[in-house]
Amino acid sequence: MANLKISQLPAAGALATTDVLPLVQGTSTNKLAVSSLDSRYLRKGQPEAPGSELHYAENTTPVVSSATAAASAVVVFPGASVTYDGGPILVQAYSPYVLNNTAQALSYVDLWDGTNDLGVVGSIYGYLVNQPNSWYVARRLTPSAGAHTFSLRLWTNVGQVNFYGGVGGPGVYLPSFFRITKV
Repeated sequence: MANLKISQLPAAGALATTDVLPLVQGTSTNKLAVSSLDSRYLRKGQPEAPGSELHYAENTTPVVSSATAAASAVVVFPGASVTYDGGPILVQAYSPYVLNNTAQALSYVDLWDGTNDLGVVGSIYGYLVNQPNSWYVARRLTPSAGAHTFSLRLWTNVGQVNFYGGVGGPGVYLPSFFRITKV
């Protein structure tokens, strides 16, 4: 096999912790035990590397809520079930245009994990009727290892709140988004 080019070698199967790989370091070739690899370099079922996007969703249509309590809040971004490794994550959300239809209304966006309300991750205050605001929030947290379904839900103390996202283009709002990345 020493006379074959790498492109001529057959594809490898799944790695086992007992496997050893050749590693070229400068002018010498050394062996590397798979068991010594940091989990950042493994794929398929292994923890993701820092900076990896674990979940991303966009919204191009308005979400409207008249709910006046967190328990009845309207889902802005439903989450997908993601398996976490117990390390820290960064949750981010953005809307280019949020407004309350009632003066001096205070609206809230709560972060949920499945059926558990983790709390208010951001709020929007409308001093005037239909006063538009852009909205961005980021929150670092460390979920337990295992599957979690994070979502964002919208409610207001009075009136109605509108959480917008568009399709983008000249003079058109960009989509609102919800992103979770590995820290």
